[in-house]
Amino acid sequence: MIEIRLFQSEKERVKLGVHGTYPEYLIETPKGKSELKHPINETLTRPWLRHFFIMQVLRGAAGDDDVVSRDQNLLEIFKTTIPLPENSFIESAMSSWRMFIDSAFRDADTPWYNGIRKSLVQERFYTAIEQLELEIPESNPQRAYQFQDHTHTMRRISRVPVKLFFSFPGNEKEKLLELLRLAVPGQVALDDHDDRVDGGDLGRGGSVHDLRIRRLAGFAAQDRPDRVIVDPPTLELTEMHVVDGREPAQQLAARALQGADR
Repeated sequence: MIEIRLFQSEKERVKLGVHGTYPEYLIETPKGKSELKHPINETLTRPWLRHFFIMQVLRGAAGDDDVVSRDQNLLEIFKTTIPLPENSFIESAMSSWRMFIDSAFRDADTPWYNGIRKSLVQERFYTAIEQLELEIPESNPQRAYQFQDHTHTMRRISRVPVKLFFSFPGNEKEKLLELLRLAVPGQVALDDHDDRVDGGDLGRGGSVHDLRIRRLAGFAAQDRPDRVIVDPPTLELTEMHVVDGREPAQQLAARALQGADR
């Protein structure tokens, strides 16, 4: 049955956008040709559209449920940016995160760590979190299409601030870590130090393919490592070591981030 929607108000279109039923199609505008309408990929594209409409609600009189909806939708967006079975590992290149990775990491200058190719630069890392945005992945053929917003204005698919993923509250943060475990399955890399950090230091004690993951570090100075060294055999973000001559073991952040960034 075809549902005909006439005389919708802007508020109604925002609500439909939040629920994922508006817009009903994307628009391609080939040079010198008439507009072409395309059905929306509900898995890989719809979450990016929903983010735009959710943010319209959050700019107004938003409640806690709206923040929860935003965070849950951000998890759906995150799924489209990492290699998972449902996207056939097409995002193994991490195209959405490439600018963030390139901004926060540089080639390592520690030849005594054999095979390690990248080091995380602390200040660049936190600057990248605050300033950069994610674009829809290059692997998505709909990334260049446009949509009509609630005012019938043509828009490109929205970008998403990186810092929103680092401000997740506890439940969503745990779900994000679970997604990372699905994307890069394997075991936690533990070095042969006398003073070592055990697998229990992970957020939920699970394992990630050579990637030591704890609850996301806070922004306070005492929460930040001096430098992290990374050896990335698969995603260029796998084995992480903290370089600090004062401690023989790998050091982890003291506490998790608190609260959501509205």
